Amino acid sequence: AVQDDVATSVVESLRIRLVKQPTPLRETNAEAYSLYLQALFFIIKETREGRARALEKLQEALALDPGYAPAVERLATVYVMQSNAGERPFEAGYELARSTALKALEIDPGLATTWGTLTYIEAYYDWDWQAAGRSVEQMLERGPGNALTRRAAAMYYGVLGQFEHALELKNQAIQLDPITPDFREQKVFSLLALMRLEEAEQTIIEVLEAHPDLHSAHRLHAKSLLLSGDAQQALQILESLPGAYHHDESLRAMALYSIGRVPESQDVIDDMFTEAREISYTGGISFHSALYYAWIGERDLAFTHLEQAFEGTYRPMAYILGEPLLY
Repeated sequence: AVQDDVATSVVESLRIRLVKQPTPLRETNAEAYSLYLQALFFIIKETREGRARALEKLQEALALDPGYAPAVERLATVYVMQSNAGERPFEAGYELARSTALKALEIDPGLATTWGTLTYIEAYYDWDWQAAGRSVEQMLERGPGNALTRRAAAMYYGVLGQFEHALELKNQAIQLDPITPDFREQKVFSLLALMRLEEAEQTIIEVLEAHPDLHSAHRLHAKSLLLSGDAQQALQILESLPGAYHHDESLRAMALYSIGRVPESQDVIDDMFTEAREISYTGGISFHSALYYAWIGERDLAFTHLEQAFEGTYRPMAYILGEPLLY
């Protein structure tokens, strides 16, 4: 009798929770689902090749089942990632991502991760905080326990300067998905915004232990060291990285300045602008130059370059409230 009472109570509790937070099944065939899972694996790699392979796998999955909304939504995410990495035209890539996300919502309006993708597009690409806020509400109503939705909400609150709340959401995302490195990388950004440098250092080391070839993690490590006052080690990391992105170069210039190699630091910034003019891309260079000039105490020059970056609609300025290099 006691067992029957307990079982009845548990079933009733589960029924109530499921009614309050419905999770509709999204069915597809086994082969399409396998291709979808393979795409998720390649996305986690955070490399050009990984994104290309993910795109292939998602397109193959959708050829088998065009109505599988999770694959359509992940396709939108890959378009965003490729646009941010310069692997497709930026504006066209984001508009393609938006139309793809809206297509996913037409298929399945209850898919929370799609609302997360829209949140990111509206906050980062559109700079439309009100629209992003509405999408966050829709997203959390549909998927409060999803790691990706927690990350998207954290991005939104970080843009608004609510760093403690953003950090809490990122920690929840890590608990739900301890494998994907991006969640821990995003946690580092919040910790740096709060100037909790020791925690940031420990977190980025955890990422690098699992993903030693992750370029963005090495850059974050160098940034953390620079903020902690270890410019020499930061410089060693930056000079060991393959390729030379303007993110890396501006940090390298700051490290050079901090160890007394001032003329070399200015040469790095000058070379960045020379290259930017050659490829007609100055918005990002202006922003990262502003970080350099703020770091060395040239505030007027920093504001001049920030204005140029703003006029060029350099999208990462959305995160400017949490940029510790400007503190």
